[in-house]
Amino acid sequence: MVHLAYYYKCLALRGLRESLRVLNEDNVDAMLAASYLLSWQASQSQEFMQIMKGVDLALMEMENFGHQSKLRSLTQHSSKRIKLETSDTEHAPYPENNAVELACSTLRELQKQVGDEPELVRGTKELINFMQNLRISPPGPTADEQLQALYPIRHW
Repeated sequence: MVHLAYYYKCLALRGLRESLRVLNEDNVDAMLAASYLLSWQASQSQEFMQIMKGVDLALMEMENFGHQSKLRSLTQHSSKRIKLETSDTEHAPYPENNAVELACSTLRELQKQVGDEPELVRGTKELINFMQNLRISPPGPTADEQLQALYPIRHW
């Protein structure tokens, strides 16, 4: 089963690379969705940051195309975009309170949309609890430790 997961992850990454070469209005939604899915499977902070750069690129291209999509509106409530810095991944800044609140409100919107799917409702509740606990005590000081703290939630 693990080998199958790696096979599909490799396949998705190859498809993402190809779509980045010919990024256009037709494939930008697929690239955004694939980037988000792959970010949940990232086991190292460097890999996660590279994938999130793809998300940022897709969102910028959607702005350039004037492209509207439900996925974009769900993930981009704020006009202030979080900049990802890969040069210093060991010292990721703690999120500001307004960023945590924005994430929680986005997750509540998602919770309304998942409806009666018990597994999705449970996973969304766990993410909301994680984000709310972030205000009280942020996870470990390094990006790798933060990613490890999220790992059990990402594999529900």
